[in-house]
Amino acid sequence: MQPICLLAQALAEAGHAVRVATNADYARTVASYGVAYVDVGLAFAETFREASFEKAFLERHRRPLALLGTVRRYGERISGLMPNILHRVMAEVHSADLVIYTTLAWFAGALAKEAGIPSVYVAYQPVEPTGRFSSVLLSGRDFGAPLNRLSYELMRGASLLTWGAVRRFRRDTGKGRLLRPWTSPVGLALAHAHQIRAYSPVLAGPHPGAGATETGFWLRDARPGEALPEAVERFLAEGPPPVYVGFGSMLWGARRNTRIVMEALALWGGRAIVATGAGGLARPDSTPPNVLFVGSLPHALLFPRVAAAVHHGGAGTTAQALASGLPCVILPVASDQLFWGRAVAARGAAEAPVPITKIDPATLAARISRATTDSSMREAARRLAVGMAREPGLPGAVARIETMLA
Repeated sequence: MQPICLLAQALAEAGHAVRVATNADYARTVASYGVAYVDVGLAFAETFREASFEKAFLERHRRPLALLGTVRRYGERISGLMPNILHRVMAEVHSADLVIYTTLAWFAGALAKEAGIPSVYVAYQPVEPTGRFSSVLLSGRDFGAPLNRLSYELMRGASLLTWGAVRRFRRDTGKGRLLRPWTSPVGLALAHAHQIRAYSPVLAGPHPGAGATETGFWLRDARPGEALPEAVERFLAEGPPPVYVGFGSMLWGARRNTRIVMEALALWGGRAIVATGAGGLARPDSTPPNVLFVGSLPHALLFPRVAAAVHHGGAGTTAQALASGLPCVILPVASDQLFWGRAVAARGAAEAPVPITKIDPATLAARISRATTDSSMREAARRLAVGMAREPGLPGAVARIETMLA
């Protein structure tokens, strides 16, 4: 959510009226950027935190059919809420001069096209079908060209899961003719919106697709007067730079993840700041003096002062770590995280990623040790930081959007 909030804030500062339509999970986040929030009436986190969903997700490699069943039930739940969501989004679309959206809000782009309103599709990762690797949203593994291309068609499942609700919306309003049961959300966006690639080609490599605007990652700078908490400052002053450990917005496996991390840190023996984030880690009853647990901290302030970053491979965390020249230990959880982990490893700033469900304390300890001592890994991260700094970033996105509004 942070990239869209950064864009909204930058556009507002440039004098534009901006409203961010999203679900209640992100209301406080949007408000913290000083832009208007519109509730579309759907919260993901509550469902994702359910024990049945967490169990199915953590066991997905051994019992994939159980996860599919859980996803289907979740799709049915979304479908029940979807008509109301579509009505709210349509109202926002019709009041806008320009609609900016991401993959999960593909229907906003379809409604904008139908209303004759220009739109911008923001891609956080490579999305155009290619034979070089499978859909990045499904890990980006290479299964051979035919299967790689076929993997991009699986996104049509999102349309199928919500078709019942979309059909009711179309019947009630006469709108949404571009929304069909077989529609590819990404294909729809690529066909009808201008794409802005909010990720770094320095890291991701070249990707096909003419006409897109490449900006690089949109990074959050430290705000004027912003500072780290006093307890964090004290910890940083007490010894050499620690490693950072955090899994961002990931929600699952906190008990196991925390045990693995704490045992690994004990084996390694160094200092660490551990961020519990959205729930992928949990604060234990007691911690050794070389480990500081925090909730969440601005990466822009913290990362320049740590030695390495252990994280899940989310695009935002990966970008901020590399922009700070940090070697990484990447433990993917889901979605595009394996792709980013492999991209960082291919450029020498990390070892090959290991899914968090498959890591063990000894392996993690050894990887932390190498990330904090391997000079070639640090130099690779520094080179990436230099290359990324040359990209236009958020100002480039704002400039492109303003040409569409002129």
